[in-house]
Amino acid sequence: NEVEEALDVAIEVVGEAHKDTLTHQLIDYLMGEIDGVPKAARYLFNLYMSLKQYREAARTAIIIAKEDRTCGSYRAGHDVLFDMYQKLLQQKIKIPAEMAHNLMLLHSYIL
Repeated sequence: NEVEEALDVAIEVVGEAHKDTLTHQLIDYLMGEIDGVPKAARYLFNLYMSLKQYREAARTAIIIAKEDRTCGSYRAGHDVLFDMYQKLLQQKIKIPAEMAHNLMLLHSYIL
């Protein structure tokens, strides 16, 4: 869909630009503060990853995984957290305890 593609491009551009004003405008848009319609949390996750703001990305991944778990989408939640877990390890960033706990919980659900 065109909107999804446009958001992906905007995230890529803002990630490369490293301009605070652009970053804040995109976050406001993703949170729904501009048009009153919050966008899927995965876009915020992708933005934080492109900005190398891994702690914020981890918090967002936990929120996404909790939403997936609540909806019964255990595999999707597990995949998001596992991907984030791997990226944090690559960056030598300490894994938040809540993330590790949620990953173990979701992993047990899909066994």
